[in-house]
Amino acid sequence: MPELVIVDTSSLIALEKVNLLDLLCKVYFQVVIPESVIREFGIVSLPCLSTRTVESNLLKLLVTDLNLGKGEADVIALASQTGSEVMIDDLRARKVAENMGLKVTGTIGFLIRAE
Repeated sequence: MPELVIVDTSSLIALEKVNLLDLLCKVYFQVVIPESVIREFGIVSLPCLSTRTVESNLLKLLVTDLNLGKGEADVIALASQTGSEVMIDDLRARKVAENMGLKVTGTIGFLIRAE
């Protein structure tokens, strides 16, 4: 079981729509969601969930210069600090994360792994 994943809003929305949010805890030991994602998505109740506040000099570049959303930027910035895998569906954000050398998956990749 992979240790940790940092999840963006779009993946949470997709998993909620198909009633598979709880699958996250069956695939990952810990699911981390930045506080900005909680503000975008709402409260998530999972036993493996933790939330984090993100403070990083990288945020200005990601949001202002690269035009990423706050949640996506927080996920990428936190992963760059921890070396954790990220779950992001937005193509632009995925490319930024991949260019930074982060391990990236999306909702579909997650579902394939879970199967």
